[in-house]
Amino acid sequence: MGELLEDLIDVLIKHKAVDEVSLRNFRVRKRYNYLREKTGLSGKEARKQIADEFNMGEKNVEHILYGKSK
Repeated sequence: MGELLEDLIDVLIKHKAVDEVSLRNFRVRKRYNYLREKTGLSGKEARKQIADEFNMGEKNVEHILYGKSK
């Protein structure tokens, strides 16, 4: 099922129905939930790992997960 979903997402990007930033943000949120729920990582460790995986800063990950800071 995962491969089918990836193919569908690729088609949506190709036809500009979904932009790549929104897709990246979706994947970051999905990965965070997985790391927290399935592996039991702490929030900080999960954010750190995601930052490494997606080659971005931890503050960027926080912004994606929690929205704009005040």
